[in-house]
Amino acid sequence: MTFKIAIDTVFFNRQFSGISKVWLNILTGIQNNVQFILDNQDHRPYEIILLIRGQKMPEVLAISKLKYKCLFIPDFQYPLMYQDVDILNHICKNNDISLFISTYFTYCDVIPNILMIHDMI
Repeated sequence: MTFKIAIDTVFFNRQFSGISKVWLNILTGIQNNVQFILDNQDHRPYEIILLIRGQKMPEVLAISKLKYKCLFIPDFQYPLMYQDVDILNHICKNNDISLFISTYFTYCDVIPNILMIHDMI
């Protein structure tokens, strides 16, 4: 069984923002060093799925040479922040995702989460 990791790209879809540069480096590092990342004890294969908000690929990803599976999901909207949890829960359950990583204050409450906050200050 594949260990699937979803990364919500909600906050790095701005062209060449600080967070997009950080995540581009992280994703490039993971892609280039795949055998060292997630050295789990049972050696299960894993897959990283980028959750793309809206119908447009973030420019920083579009011009990169990254090769990840992408899943297009609804745009993040502040007034519907709590409904977003239900949407993410549904997406993660339907795609058998094991771990959810957020680049903003998005989260699931049905699987383990990691929140990575980036601050340029």
